[in-house]
Amino acid sequence: MNIEIFHGLLDNVAMLFLLSIIYQLNILGNIKRFKSIKYYVKGFMIGLIGIIIMSFPFTLESGLIFDTRSILIGSAALVFSTSTVIVAALMLIIYRIFLGGIGMWTGILVLSFTTIIGILWKKYVLPRNNLPRWLYILFFGFTIHIVMILCFFAMPLANAINATRQLGIIILTLYPVSTTLLSSLLFIQKDRDEDRAKLILTEEKYRNLFNNQHTIMMIIDPANGNIIDVNPAAVSFYGWSRTKMLKMNMTEINNLSQSEIQNRMKLARNNQSSRFELAHRKSDDSFAMVEVFSGPIQIEGRPYLYSIVTDVSEKKRLAVAAKEMEQKIHQQQRLESIGTLAGGVAHEINNPINGIMNFAQLIKEDSVLGSDIHLYSDMIIRESDRISNIVKNLLQFSRYDKVIHSYSDVSDIIHQTLSLVNVTFKKDQISILLNLADDIPKIRCRNQQIQQVFMNLLTNARDALNDKYPEYDEKKQILVDVYSTLIENMDWIVIRVKDYGNGIHPSVINRIYEPFFSTKPKDKGTGLGLSISFGIVKDHHGKLEVESEPGEYTCFYVKLPVDPQEVVYE
Repeated sequence: MNIEIFHGLLDNVAMLFLLSIIYQLNILGNIKRFKSIKYYVKGFMIGLIGIIIMSFPFTLESGLIFDTRSILIGSAALVFSTSTVIVAALMLIIYRIFLGGIGMWTGILVLSFTTIIGILWKKYVLPRNNLPRWLYILFFGFTIHIVMILCFFAMPLANAINATRQLGIIILTLYPVSTTLLSSLLFIQKDRDEDRAKLILTEEKYRNLFNNQHTIMMIIDPANGNIIDVNPAAVSFYGWSRTKMLKMNMTEINNLSQSEIQNRMKLARNNQSSRFELAHRKSDDSFAMVEVFSGPIQIEGRPYLYSIVTDVSEKKRLAVAAKEMEQKIHQQQRLESIGTLAGGVAHEINNPINGIMNFAQLIKEDSVLGSDIHLYSDMIIRESDRISNIVKNLLQFSRYDKVIHSYSDVSDIIHQTLSLVNVTFKKDQISILLNLADDIPKIRCRNQQIQQVFMNLLTNARDALNDKYPEYDEKKQILVDVYSTLIENMDWIVIRVKDYGNGIHPSVINRIYEPFFSTKPKDKGTGLGLSISFGIVKDHHGKLEVESEPGEYTCFYVKLPVDPQEVVYE
């Protein structure tokens, strides 16, 4: 092996690698905007590098020069697009023609065959993955340089044999390895550029996804709970500026303790739990129920939590309202079913009771005054009369009697009822405080029924006060407020009856309108008063509502529309 020739070619290889490294410094970064011509510009740059190394060749003899253009074009054919390598090859062929000499046709053939073999190798051989990529490149290096040696014979035979004898071993030793190294270097750079482009695209997609105005998103440091980033939707929802929020900690937003927050962030970071439902504070110090989906995310190698926040306050409110409505519907269905049953039972009982009362009256009239028979018959009449009253209440509850509504003055109904109970209530040391608003409008109703409702509420209030305060007490009073108001743009009258008795326990407050349900002793109530009152108010298109605090008070609201359509029940 001629050491001088080896050193000459090695110097040319070194120049090729140096120029390639300069090329790898992304000098084409500024032309990325010109996507339609970038492949041709790349081909021009590669061709320019080839011309430079061809300008410093190893000269074997006059007109016969050797350099590393085959390594350059071969590597370019494997890595770059077809249009890029063709532009570079044409530039080098034109320059080789310009240089001329005995080896001109050999040089043209080497460039042409190297370009063609490289394009075909890239398409059909490199996609195979049963061997490492560098082995395929090494085989390619040997192939194109064996072809190169065969191209020597485009020269006169003596020159071809001389070139083969002096350069053959060096070319087959140095050039395939150099081709493998340069191609690998270009592939690494290409892979890095593609990864960088994918990363930029991913970051852009993430940024576009994150910076939206609809879904609340936050990035949180799980180590300390600091807020790392928030999107515009979060700024709009919480009310603080983005600058302010990036200085905040989750303890300033979350209503949980710091230890609870740390525990939940730990669960989210370890993918043990990703959904949480809690209350978040806003800038105006109000709280909103939110649903948080949180999971781990890596940013620049550091672990963070990516949280998506959904406001579920309205959803919760609607769920509660739906549940309350469902309970009211079920209660109404029970009342209607029991009402139908009660009406039928009442009619069946009414006739026998009247018969018992009539026969008891006959026995009483035929008996001696003061005798046992006279006493027993009197007791039968009294108890039968009590049963008869219960039957009347059942019929009232089941709405079997005919009801016709007419205009009445609520103020008169209130005063008439109070005049009936005033003496009894004073005897029990109960005071009634009446607050009657001026200009209460008349309503369409049946005044006897409204009076019955009001009387029942007063009686219940009296029993509650007597139960809590057997003797006199300054709190032994009933507050009665009567006023008009607007509900859903309609005029309503409200009768409010409030006592400071023992209240109603939450476990039974939903059952107080059920027939025969009572918290009073059996000898003090039948459990029909509120059921009948509820039915009367409903017949008037009104509402009977209750508020109560156990041990403190009970407050009933009778809400009646001023002018409902007239209703007649047959």
